Amino acid sequence: MYSTNQTDKRRRPVLPAPDAPRLKSVRLLDQVRERIRYKHDSIRTERQYVYWVRYFIRFNALYARWSAQAPPRGVSSPGRYGSGAVS
Repeated sequence: MYSTNQTDKRRRPVLPAPDAPRLKSVRLLDQVRERIRYKHDSIRTERQYVYWVRYFIRFNALYARWSAQAPPRGVSSPGRYGSGAVS
């Protein structure tokens, strides 16, 4: 997360509040839950945040796997419709 100041347009990371307790959990989703509970957000907010974090992690893992298996750009595979020529 980033914050912008009105006088200074450079982006700076937002640090946690100094009075916030240290996270006890090691796992990321547990840390998300712990921080949301500390902020006293609703259980539905917690569920949605955890859902989107899981979705983000899963999407990026699948995309990384797909991009590692995909052929280089510009090279088509000899499939049903293509001749296998470089496009």
